[in-house]
Parts: sequence; structure tokens; C-alpha cells
Amino acid sequence: MNNKIIFFMGTRPEAIKMLPVAIHLRKKTKKKIIICSTGQHKELLDDVFSVFDIKPDIKFKLYNSDDTLNILLSKIYKSVSNLLNKLQPDLVLVHGDTANSMICSLAAFNKKIKIGHVEAGLRSFDNKSPWPEEVYRKLITNMSDFHFCPTKLNKKNLLKENISNKLIKITGNTVIDSIKYFLEISKKNIKFKKKYQSFIKSISFDSNEKNILVTIHRREKYGKNILLFCNQIKRVAKLNVNIFITLHHNPNIKIPLIKNLKNIKNINLIEPVKYDYFINLLNDSYLVISDSGGIQEEITILKTPLIVIRDKTERSESIRNNKSIMVGEDCKELFIQTKRLIASQAYYSKYLKIKKIYGSGNSSVKIANFLKDQKMI
Repeated sequence: MNNKIIFFMGTRPEAIKMLPVAIHLRKKTKKKIIICSTGQHKELLDDVFSVFDIKPDIKFKLYNSDDTLNILLSKIYKSVSNLLNKLQPDLVLVHGDTANSMICSLAAFNKKIKIGHVEAGLRSFDNKSPWPEEVYRKLITNMSDFHFCPTKLNKKNLLKENISNKLIKITGNTVIDSIKYFLEISKKNIKFKKKYQSFIKSISFDSNEKNILVTIHRREKYGKNILLFCNQIKRVAKLNVNIFITLHHNPNIKIPLIKNLKNIKNINLIEPVKYDYFINLLNDSYLVISDSGGIQEEITILKTPLIVIRDKTERSESIRNNKSIMVGEDCKELFIQTKRLIASQAYYSKYLKIKKIYGSGNSSVKIANFLKDQKMI
């Protein structure tokens, strides 16, 4: 064995969910833990590394805004292949369902390097929704040696696909590890409190008011669906609320939002927020509206309801446990559900309870223990 483990991270969610595992493994093994940033979301990645106070050991500079997805994947594949040739790690760890994780897994698989898949077993059972993530996560499953599932349902999905029970571990979701870490800092760190208060003041976010936090970024929103969203959110803005929409860097999302919503008094268009601030915004908001998969997990341990603007979700646990409501890609039910949550305290209260659907914040420990049992660390 070459005593090396490589973590590949290319997007903000990957870093948020993988850094707690990398940090814990560095404490629990003598093997060299190498963090590689492939740079698919460069600015957003840098933000996450910063709030965790970690610098990646290896940082690729591959992303060009003019690149198609296939061109980007080819660049990542070539760079990752060269790195694996050079370092010869015992294990590669990837996360979730991103293009980055899929192509890094393929590079490792082709070199017969063992692969651990964090956040394995999620399924929507529709290859076109979410696209292309549903296919990517299934491809990663078929290449992986170890499968770390957030829930029993995820494990059940893998067993149906003939993945060996011995290679599956239910761990909870590592995002809970991150949230607990940052909420503790928020409570205890006076310096952070002052900075956070200064930040929310700068965007006119008053915690005593009914604030709605919105994130939107998925490919399914391109074109007519982003316009349908804008029309519905204009109606929501008339409900005596303050709306804060984080602007994703993707111009297919950002440009229509600015064009349609920039001059509405109580709609605030804000730049992407540092992750430690963002967790506190989630916690302090009256309601969250999002098409994010990660937020469906994060919201489970916060006293904030979530409206999911998607047709299908691979995280049905959040829906079934009354932590979120799904209204569809066309957003036709968005205004109706938002109005009901604001008008009915009884209905609103249904979605306030904290649910430990995705574990208690010790997923990194469970992953490390499993790898130790498998003699990988």
C-alpha cells in the first residue's frame, strides 16, 4: 500500500460535505490525506475552504466559462488520471452525484484504485430528473467499492441493485457534521457573531421580520421555468414578507432573475453567501424556497420550513417527515403554499420540528470506523 487517500472536490456542496470527513481522517490515520480541488466551482469552493480554515493540497485550474460540460469533463479526467499515476493512492473518496465525482471515479476505476462513495444510494428513479445527476450517481455506484448511505432507504436502493450488504454503511449525512460545527461557532464565537450581525445589517435582513430565503440554480430551471418562478415570486412578494434571493453564478439563472426582479422593493438579490453565514440565514429565516438537494438535508435539523421547487426529489425523507413541501418545477403551487404557511400558524408549525433524518452529526466518525474495519486506514 502507498498510504495515501485522495479526496476529490469540485463543487461547493462536495467541499461542505467532504471536508468534515477529511478533517476527521487526518486525526485517525497515519495515511496521508490529500485534498484535491478540481475547481468546477472555483470561487464557491474557495469560500468553503476558507470557512473551514483549510487549503487544498492540490488545486487544478481547469474551468473556463466557455467550456461545454463535455470539454470540462475531459479536462478533469486528464488531470485526475495524471495525478493518480503520480501518487498511486490506496483509496479515492468522492461525493454524491456531480459531474466531477463521476469523472474522478471513472479515472480511479480505470486504474483499479478503490473508490469510496459518500452520500450513496439516493435515487429519484427518473434519469431525466434531476438531469444529469441521477445517471451520474448510478454510474458512481457501479464503480465504487464502498458505499456510505445517509439513510436506510438509500441502503435499500443499493441492495435492490445487487450491491453487497458488506460494502454498505449507513452513516447519516456528513452535511449534518458541518452544520453542527458552524452552529456551535455561531453560539460561542463573539467575533463571528459581530461579523454575522454586520453582514445581515448590510443586506437589510431583520431577524424579527418574516424573511424568505431563496436559492435557485438547477438546469431544469433554464428557459421558461425561471420565468414562471419569477412570476410566482412576484406574487409572494405581495404577502408582506421580505425575500432574499442568492444569485447563482450561472448566467442562465442569474440574468433572468436580475432582469425580472431587480426593481421590486421587498425582493433583495444578493451575491452567494459564505457558508457559515448561510447556515445562520437558513436558521434565522421564516421560510426557505429552493431547488437545492443539500438544503433538503440541512433544513431537517433547523426550525425552518422548506418549499422545494422541483418535480421529483431523491431526498424523499424530508418530504415524508414534514420538513419540506414540493411544489413542482413550474412553481404553480408556490404562491398557494407560501400563503398558507404565512396565514396558518397551525400549518406552519407542522414543519418546525427538528428531525434527525440524516443522523446526529457523527457521520465522519462512522465512515472512518468502517474504513478501519475494511483495513483501508
